[in-house]
Amino acid sequence: MMFFTAVYLQISEGEAKLYRYRRQRAMYRICNKKDKQFDFMLNHVFLDGWELMQPQVEVEEPVDITDRFYQFRFPVNAKEEKTLFNVREETQDEETIDLHTVEEDKVTRWLERGVIDKQTAGSLRETMKLRKQSDALSKTVYEKESEIREVKETESRLRENIQALQGFEKDSAKYVKSLSAEEDKLKALHAQIKV
Repeated sequence: MMFFTAVYLQISEGEAKLYRYRRQRAMYRICNKKDKQFDFMLNHVFLDGWELMQPQVEVEEPVDITDRFYQFRFPVNAKEEKTLFNVREETQDEETIDLHTVEEDKVTRWLERGVIDKQTAGSLRETMKLRKQSDALSKTVYEKESEIREVKETESRLRENIQALQGFEKDSAKYVKSLSAEEDKLKALHAQIKV
């Protein structure tokens, strides 16, 4: 049996569907050493999930199909040294790939195998570049938001200390100065996130 694989890729809405068609061909060689033609019955075992491909000639059409066999019937001429008979079958499977997870090595492999063209590979690479930039920006925003939470917690403690020291303005002055510095820090962090 010989195996052939046909592949194509469909990209839509952030997903790539990879369709693989696997084809196999069983070649039977029949030899008739008799002086007369005979009617030959060939039973070909088939696998679940595999379908018989459209026959190329009428004789390749099965005369019967059971739960495990295709049965073919055809004449073999007298003194025929070699009669070839082919049974072609195919199956299909598909794989869905989230384009957010596609890496450079997969794009290169698809390009080398002819699954995608250079333009599609370029678009996928540009998408990967943009995704990395987006991930970096998301990380930065998360880090700045964490810093903002910390500043707000510090401000809250400073306000509590200032309130506890009411009437002791001299002692609370350093807390007021620290609170002012934290307010400036908070404004700077908000400005960085907006950029």
